[in-house]
Amino acid sequence: MILMEQVGWTDRNNNGRIELSELADSLRKACELLDTNQDGLLTTAEASCLQPEFLKMFDPDQNGKLSSAEFAAGYRDARLSL
Repeated sequence: MILMEQVGWTDRNNNGRIELSELADSLRKACELLDTNQDGLLTTAEASCLQPEFLKMFDPDQNGKLSSAEFAAGYRDARLSL
């Protein structure tokens, strides 16, 4: 994903894998870039790069908005279930 490359989706400590701390930092930066109104939450429109089923899955309180913590947890959980 180009967005993740822009926010530093990299193995910063050069250990051959992306650690959870590296992933969380990259996802937080991605949320900041996507959050066009800077309210700290991603709306469906702002998160349009996500597939709709992921957006729904990442939103545990089903309020139609994602915090950066929800985004990171949803991404982590989705990757673990693959």
